[in-house]
Amino acid sequence: MIIVFENIALMPIAAIFASAAFYFAVIKSRAPAILRILRGFAIALALTSAAGMSVTFREEKPKKTLAALIDVSDSMFLSARSGDICRYFKKNLKSLESVYRVELFTFAGALKSIRPSQIYSLEKSGPTDIKGALRELQEAFGSGIDGILLFSDGVQTAAETVSSSSRQRQNNTYGNIPVFALDVFTERGDVRDVSLADVKPPAFSFKGSRNELAMNVRSRGFNGLGAVVTLQMATGDGAAREYAQISSATLTLREGDNPLNLPFAAAKTGRIEYRVSVSTFAGETTRENNSKAFAIDVLRDKLRVLYLCGRPSYEYAFLRDFLKNDFGIELVTFVILRNPENVALVPDEELSLIPFPGADVLMNRLPDFDVVIFENFTFERFGIYSPHFEVLKKWVGDGGGFLMMGGENSFAGGGYARTPIVDMLPVTIGQQKEPEETGLFAPVTADGAEELLYGRDEDVRVRKNLPKLDWLQIMSPRAGAKVPIKHPWARTTSLEAAPVLALLDFRAGRTAALATNSTWRWRMGSADRVYETFWKNLLSWLASARDDTARNIIGPPQKAIIGEDVEFLVKKLSPAGRISATVAGPDGRRETLKESGNGGDYAAFAFAPKTSGRHTIEITESVSGAALRKSFKSFVAGPYWADESSNLEVDREFLGRLAQETGGLYVSADMAAAEGGLPSEEISKRLKSSPREAGRTSGEASTPTVFFAAVVLVILAELALRWKRYGLW
Repeated sequence: MIIVFENIALMPIAAIFASAAFYFAVIKSRAPAILRILRGFAIALALTSAAGMSVTFREEKPKKTLAALIDVSDSMFLSARSGDICRYFKKNLKSLESVYRVELFTFAGALKSIRPSQIYSLEKSGPTDIKGALRELQEAFGSGIDGILLFSDGVQTAAETVSSSSRQRQNNTYGNIPVFALDVFTERGDVRDVSLADVKPPAFSFKGSRNELAMNVRSRGFNGLGAVVTLQMATGDGAAREYAQISSATLTLREGDNPLNLPFAAAKTGRIEYRVSVSTFAGETTRENNSKAFAIDVLRDKLRVLYLCGRPSYEYAFLRDFLKNDFGIELVTFVILRNPENVALVPDEELSLIPFPGADVLMNRLPDFDVVIFENFTFERFGIYSPHFEVLKKWVGDGGGFLMMGGENSFAGGGYARTPIVDMLPVTIGQQKEPEETGLFAPVTADGAEELLYGRDEDVRVRKNLPKLDWLQIMSPRAGAKVPIKHPWARTTSLEAAPVLALLDFRAGRTAALATNSTWRWRMGSADRVYETFWKNLLSWLASARDDTARNIIGPPQKAIIGEDVEFLVKKLSPAGRISATVAGPDGRRETLKESGNGGDYAAFAFAPKTSGRHTIEITESVSGAALRKSFKSFVAGPYWADESSNLEVDREFLGRLAQETGGLYVSADMAAAEGGLPSEEISKRLKSSPREAGRTSGEASTPTVFFAAVVLVILAELALRWKRYGLW
């Protein structure tokens, strides 16, 4: 409703006469109430008529709805672009809301609705998918949106671009809602920057093997300058984390792309974090893209074993022969042939024996090994003390494997009750030497532990004719330890069956205690396969502490490219394990994968995703038909994803083509700086036609003539009432 007064100047005079009339005709009058009310109404109508008041009733048109899409991808935060957007809305949001209904969204990959106050606390949200954001908006709101205001630098992650050829708008890849690309950025001219792009580490590596880190050093404005690319490996955790350089290369920058392959070798196993960086220069737009971090699963190409034996024995001879002839094992062994107190009649340099470097091995060489074996080894005479065992204990706690084998100089007999490693052994030992059980015996396997000895061998004759072991140190298992092999009659002090083999998970590592040194007897005759199976299984279990949880599926990247092979390895829990693999696509369909290779402890698979979206790999490992474990790992497949942080230039050409193809408008910086923040006339021409009612406007419902007629009618009504009911004045 709109009220208009045409005779503003006459209103004071009219108000005076109206007040006098109201005083005498209404307040002072003794007429009945109904008559005084009619008189007051007539006076008010006369006043409004004299002032020329008119009343118009109008139904307003509904506002057009604009969706403001704000890009919060990585590239928007590497320069001042996000700040430019904040300043634009701070200046123009109220003006926009006075003309349009404005809905606010942020996007990088996914679309997110936000409140106006959240514009000023934007956070980056990963790579950009402009096409996906536009499609998601139109699918969610459809006809509820008349136009889209796009605040983006056009640096999109997906390689797909807007076609330069004209198409029918109904077939537009980017939808049929006009897009208005606003260039609100203060950047002008060429960007000066050096960045790392397309860093492609190997999906996995083997310890000690040579690798190449592929990358592209992108240069803008620094042609001819020298740059150093450095690769560092992380050491330590948390606040103690440091980076040690392991490789570097020098290159002369050319304008544009500078491909580089940087060689390096993985020094230790596990999931290792690396950082690659390139020199920084004065005048760069940002230095945030001069380095990138990544992680690689580093595997053992061979199982590395350190074997320390206190004296020659059959156990040492047979086990050393077996291990050194296994191509999957790298063995370093020391056997003590001459103790320090033994007197030699010739100088040490003329002896063919070398001094035992025990202290050096434990202090400096442990990271080179996966498993350490002590057999019948007394340490004190070789200069090994408590600090050396602290190092050994920490190494095991960080994921190493340790085995102590029986013998008169093992466990309590070797003085190990006085060392820090007593807490990590799977058996309890005291200061006194353990009792012994002599004589031959056939070990008893616990339920489910037969696989440890026999693998998949179903030959009952081998089991029945397995040679017996000889001699045992009697010890009690520690709380939490597993006892897969026991003595048939020997008992501990708590009357439990004495363990032949005890196993314990110690922090991130594993330990084992073998209470006999007579497994060499299994190497005889038809039991030779049992001996090999037992030792491979035991060493594999000790070495795989880091590999049997979430990292048993190794290699698929977080993002894969449609049509390109995705390769991954599966770490087996058991050498006898059989691996089956399936992959479920985004539509839920499953594909069974075939092994592309088998490396003993690892099974290799490869397949090429055909559709975009999340894929989930499911691995099942079974032994003798029984499922041993299931593992899952997911990744996302899509078109080629570029590294947007290495391209800092606003892609105005792309934004212009996008606006043109959708029937919208590229709003230049000058147009965006105009009053109201938008060229309203140009915008209105291009907004989508809305199916909503356009609105209508009525004419004047009251004019001065109408008011005068109403006054006359009221006066006549009063006269009629007085004549009929009350008589004349």
